[in-house]
Amino acid sequence: MPKPKKPERTIETYLGDLAPDAAHILDQVRETLRTVAPNVRESIRYDMPLFEYAGTYLYAGAWKKHLGLYPVYPASDPALEAEIAPYRSGKDTVQFKYAKPVPFDLIARIARDRIARG
Repeated sequence: MPKPKKPERTIETYLGDLAPDAAHILDQVRETLRTVAPNVRESIRYDMPLFEYAGTYLYAGAWKKHLGLYPVYPASDPALEAEIAPYRSGKDTVQFKYAKPVPFDLIARIARDRIARG
């Protein structure tokens, strides 16, 4: 007998599984990305929210102590890359610690840079 299918996960169910503070921050990231790209497509892949727009994509993972964005390639603008640098935790990863204010304006500029480069 085939296994019953699991219900499809959505960003809403992902948010519902998070601590309230982390859910609020991720929801603000979601709104930031919607402002940058109003037609952004949202789904869950690799058990994380995925935001796709115009041939590019960005994952956002909410962890116990930080929010991660993946992949964040080196920015095309050196000044933007200098702003991203303190948040880099790997070659293509940035982490925003919940203990500090999350720079939503920087997240918007990261998204714009990704979209501009395709």
